[in-house]
Amino acid sequence: MEDENGVTGFGEVAPIPWFGTETLEIAEAFLAHSVETSLADDPPADLPCCRFAISCARSLLRQDSFPSDEEVEVAALLPAGAMGLDRLLELSAMDFRVFKWKVGVESFDKEREILDLMLDALPTNGLLRLDANGSWSPVEAWSWLESLEGEQRVEFVEDPLEPALWEASFGLAESFETSLSLDLPVTPELVSILALKAWPGILTIKPSLSGSLDDILGMVRQFPQKTILSSSLETAFGYESVLRLASGDGVVAKPCGLGGQDLFEEDGLKLHPVSPLLRAGVVGFDALEQAWEELR
Repeated sequence: MEDENGVTGFGEVAPIPWFGTETLEIAEAFLAHSVETSLADDPPADLPCCRFAISCARSLLRQDSFPSDEEVEVAALLPAGAMGLDRLLELSAMDFRVFKWKVGVESFDKEREILDLMLDALPTNGLLRLDANGSWSPVEAWSWLESLEGEQRVEFVEDPLEPALWEASFGLAESFETSLSLDLPVTPELVSILALKAWPGILTIKPSLSGSLDDILGMVRQFPQKTILSSSLETAFGYESVLRLASGDGVVAKPCGLGGQDLFEEDGLKLHPVSPLLRAGVVGFDALEQAWEELR
């Protein structure tokens, strides 16, 4: 998107239909029609990825105040299983402090054994986030959380139950000390329901799948200091947009789930360094445009 002064704004549409977004075909059809007519109107609510991309482009054209110069702390993403321990040691040497590990892949006993090794290997002030990806039954979730009681180095458990059972997570959150996080296909309406029901845990939001910048900021304000912004499957274009949003003053207080810097490396669209601290704007539009032209 370019204005009359030659200023360029960019946004990336990276839908994941199983996460509640539009399909790629629907997004392409909408954008093709919009380019032929006008991008002045906001995409409808059922096109959250289009809403995100277009609002990001407009924000750049308006030269909005964010990003700030503040560095954003990043939580590193670890592979499942025993390989997670090797990666934790590698990233700890790069000064990462917070790590996210996928669980619910192997047996409880095996993962609990690996978890103990990971906890012992954490750096000073290190924290571990567990992501069950909705793979546990209520009984399994109860057993896991019971085993974690008193373990301060586990910051939270994300999605202990499948998305359809998100309301049952309230009971788990109220029964154990370990915090829970919900990573759902969020909408302003759902977040309002969570706020009304006084969700006691953390809310994880994937901006590129969740609507316009205004939509996302409105949701964040309902859970001040309890919202984590997370990347999804974006290239450097979308990643930079999420990083810009995360760097906004007062948006989030916790390390962000932006551990996907090495995605799309083979496609030449890995532009952000693997680092525990990132600053928006370091990867400029010229670098993004060059990568896009080379890809085409």
